[in-house]
Amino acid sequence: MSEEDSKAINSESAPKNRTDRDSYVENVKTSLNLMLTAASTEGAKLRWSDYVAVSLLPISSILLLLVSVMSESLTIRPLLVILTMLCVLYYIGSRMGVVKTLTSRQSYLILQMCIACFIFGCVFALFIIDSRDFVFQTIQKGF
Repeated sequence: MSEEDSKAINSESAPKNRTDRDSYVENVKTSLNLMLTAASTEGAKLRWSDYVAVSLLPISSILLLLVSVMSESLTIRPLLVILTMLCVLYYIGSRMGVVKTLTSRQSYLILQMCIACFIFGCVFALFIIDSRDFVFQTIQKGF
């Protein structure tokens, strides 16, 4: 996205003053539309390293799926978990260069969103583990 496009989008989507903020739902909707528009325009301008990083996401998802259905006694399971973590860390690391272009406030907000996403991921993992245990216990009891 060019600087002119960015300024045009920011001037259209940014509130005029502090008291002119959008509601929560409107804010989320506008932000999602902005991100989807940026993804469709900027997604076509990928470098080779971007293709590698983006292709690691489905690979890590498949590895995570394999790990979740494997028997816990297999010795390869920890290796697949480590490989999955390395794929995700490489993806995150390849995107960290953009932080250099942000203001201090934007960097702080990105940090807060990353922390919130990490916490959400932990809570979601606990939900999946509890759901899986509930299903297994229900099956063992015979419904």
